[in-house]
Amino acid sequence: MQATIAAPEKPRAGEEQRLALYVALTALVAVLLGWLLKVSVEQRTAGFNGLGGALTLRYPAGWVLGKAEDESTLLTVYDPRSAAAFNPTFTVRAQPMVQGQSLLDAATAWTLGRTAALREFHDLGTEQTFLAGRIAVRVHYAYIADPPPGSGPAILPIVARGTDTLVVYGDQLLIFSGVADANDYEEYGPRFARIVASVRLAAK
Repeated sequence: MQATIAAPEKPRAGEEQRLALYVALTALVAVLLGWLLKVSVEQRTAGFNGLGGALTLRYPAGWVLGKAEDESTLLTVYDPRSAAAFNPTFTVRAQPMVQGQSLLDAATAWTLGRTAALREFHDLGTEQTFLAGRIAVRVHYAYIADPPPGSGPAILPIVARGTDTLVVYGDQLLIFSGVADANDYEEYGPRFARIVASVRLAAK
């Protein structure tokens, strides 16, 4: 018996191009779905209430509550998924206003305190803004941050960038601070801004 071997059929005209287009479209759809999932996850938020409910804000749901630095700290949250050695952190503080002190004077005193507390502190500029319908002051700065515990002596110095937004509420000064590794600040700066934009303060 004689065996018959069938020769493979030659690709039809344009079939290779259509296959390549199909593969490219499939990859594009996968990338788009991944991006939409990422955006959806990033847009999920958790709520915070402070000062007896007079202060509310929203922050990314994937961020983790951190340890309060002192009694003035109302909230500390950070992004544990960041690849940087220094986790991007958002903090809310409340401290008493000195009687007769203006917001600008309070912001100046706060910045001087930052100069003393943070290594190699550099003031990158101050601007007037609004927060929850109130006049506020925003301070931009950079400094050398301490490496996280357990990093070892080989880690390079961490340059951090931060923005503090200060507003007077009754007899208190509220400070909303967002700090991240300087290399990541272009990504996290807008996220900090969205948290600040979500702040609501009860009428007083």
